[in-house]
Amino acid sequence: MSKKLEQLLICGTREALLSKEMEKEFYNLEQGFRGENEQMEWFKKYGSEHWHYVSNYWFNHGKLMEADMLVISEQEWLVIEVKNYHGLFEYKDRECYINGRLMSDDQVAKMNHRLNRIRHIAAEVSSEIKVVGAMVFINEHSDVRLDNGNEFDIVMRNQLQRFIRKFRERNDYPLSNQKFDRVSRVLKKHQATSPFVPKSLPLESFAELRKGITCKACGSFETQSKYKSIKCRSCLTTEHKHEAALRTAYQLRYLYYDHPEMLTRRNIYEFCGKLISERTISRALTSRYKIIGATSSLYYDIQI
Repeated sequence: MSKKLEQLLICGTREALLSKEMEKEFYNLEQGFRGENEQMEWFKKYGSEHWHYVSNYWFNHGKLMEADMLVISEQEWLVIEVKNYHGLFEYKDRECYINGRLMSDDQVAKMNHRLNRIRHIAAEVSSEIKVVGAMVFINEHSDVRLDNGNEFDIVMRNQLQRFIRKFRERNDYPLSNQKFDRVSRVLKKHQATSPFVPKSLPLESFAELRKGITCKACGSFETQSKYKSIKCRSCLTTEHKHEAALRTAYQLRYLYYDHPEMLTRRNIYEFCGKLISERTISRALTSRYKIIGATSSLYYDIQI
């Protein structure tokens, strides 16, 4: 899961007011995340136990780009781009349209370029590795029209099982440890950090956020403070107060991504709905994180 999506999910849980732009971004990221997860379930079910998967691989090979998923086998790499579009995706005159609306990027050209770059990366492992690609339209309501050929397969949801099985017929044998180590080193060599990072909520929004501790199992706010634990009244899950404090502080850190100074003991105490004492919060976070700042404004250096 990307950092931006994780932040937006926390925003939803904490009932933060989002701009129209952030709401749209949340929807797009969530749709993409669901599509990628669903596709992974298909590969786990119908694929080979010998395959290795690399998800959301950001890399720099002449240009910064991302592969939704790489499927690594002994002789072939499969580069997958997942689309969870609802409706008609069209490619004509080198332009992409979704339900008749012009898209900002040429997804087909980007996929072709992505394949080309990963072929160069794979060649550093072995010149015998074949790199193939697929753009998977996982949404059951997707339709696709392309006006010319391309270097990769178009796979609809109802074709995915057969596609995976055909790939398995060619690649159902183990990848040697020595070769996998070489693959890992080469992928790490070109790996890059995602340029898409969360933007902080306005500092004044803190007062409006929903306070409390969510259940680590069901996500409910129906939690209560016990002697050394937090207990969920909905599903009866218990969590040690130290762990609950760390987890809740982590949520706060995501919401104020550019403002680590928000992670004061008092703010965390209020964010927890005062279910954990400031003393317990201090013990939990001091054991894990460095303290920064002057006496009057100490905060915990939580890196994400």
